[in-house]
Amino acid sequence: MVVDAGGLRLGAAGEELLDDHGREEYTGHEADLLLALAHLAPALRDGTSPWRRASGATLHDTVAHDAERYGELVEECEQLVFLLAGLTADPLWEGVGTCLLTGPGSASMAAALDDAGRRPRLRIAEEGAPAEVLRGHVPAPDRIDWTAGPADVAVAAKALAYRTDEEAVRLLARLAGWAGTAVLVEASRPDGLSPHAAEAALHAFTATGTPLRDSAAIAVLAERSGWRVERTLALGWGAEATVLRQD
Repeated sequence: MVVDAGGLRLGAAGEELLDDHGREEYTGHEADLLLALAHLAPALRDGTSPWRRASGATLHDTVAHDAERYGELVEECEQLVFLLAGLTADPLWEGVGTCLLTGPGSASMAAALDDAGRRPRLRIAEEGAPAEVLRGHVPAPDRIDWTAGPADVAVAAKALAYRTDEEAVRLLARLAGWAGTAVLVEASRPDGLSPHAAEAALHAFTATGTPLRDSAAIAVLAERSGWRVERTLALGWGAEATVLRQD
């Protein structure tokens, strides 16, 4: 607030909050992550995530039942479309007839496959609120099989970013029952060109109790769930695609 001859009026910060776009920085999922940082110290002592300390549930459990919050994750993944050309051009797609997708980046992955002229049969392994949200974002939802099942390759697009290590291992074990090849699309390190790189790393820890997972951390999760890392593709902006094969 600012005091002038006419009394009290809004200051610069208050004026900013009158704008819908400006308020987005203080409401919604990202704001809740920042508020959860108040629980950072006890979370470090307990070996859990600040999010779980703040809410009583893991972030995965939260978004699985909250369409609005999952929608925010899907919208955050829209930028993946600009990064996936290297992945969709990779030889691993040769002979792929069916692709299983999971994670909030599934819509971006489906769009990237379309852009690259790849036309595998798509399955999406999401249920409830996540499936409802993704139906509104994927291209041509009617041509997608909305049940999990066997596939030539499985792509988990930002599916680990809101899961704890234990939840990530359970997901990877499920994927191993459906496909012999899996691709994990994740931010493995902060974007070095971003002024918010340190903030991104802190958000990752707040969400899952784990820093951004680099290739070594992903290899450990893969080994625990019956996979091995075959290779890693740099996508840009700190994102990587990790190709897994079953042992």
